[in-house]
Amino acid sequence: MIQSVPLNDGILKVTVSGARRARIARAVESEFLAAETADIDDVRGEATEQTIALSREIAETYQSYVKNPVSRFLAYIAEPGLLADTAAPLLQVLRSPGIDGMQQILETPDVVRRLEIILELMKAARKAA
Repeated sequence: MIQSVPLNDGILKVTVSGARRARIARAVESEFLAAETADIDDVRGEATEQTIALSREIAETYQSYVKNPVSRFLAYIAEPGLLADTAAPLLQVLRSPGIDGMQQILETPDVVRRLEIILELMKAARKAA
C-alpha cells in the first residue's frame, strides 16, 4: 500500500502498487481489506516514436524540477506503461493532483493518454512554482 486516505463520508481511498495494473472486481469479506481483481490491459503501450518522446519529456521535466540524482532512474525505464505507472506517484512530490487526479491517471488504460496527463500535471506544477 502506497497511500491510505480516509474521507469525511467514511470512504477509505487506497493507492496500492502491484505487479500488474488491475481494477477491483468485487470486495471480499475478510479480516483484512481484500478484493478480487481483474487485470487492466494497456492500450497503445508499445514503444513508438510518440511514447518514447513523451517518456523522455516526462523524465527530463521531472529531473529539471526535482534536481535530485535519484530522479534520473526514469530515463532508464524503457516500457512506456511502466514509466507512466512509476511517474504518476512522483507527482505527489511536485504537487499533489489530489485523489481525483490520481484516480483519472490510474483509470486510463491508454498509455499515450496517461503519459500526456502526467506531463500536463508536471508542466502545470512547474508553472505554479
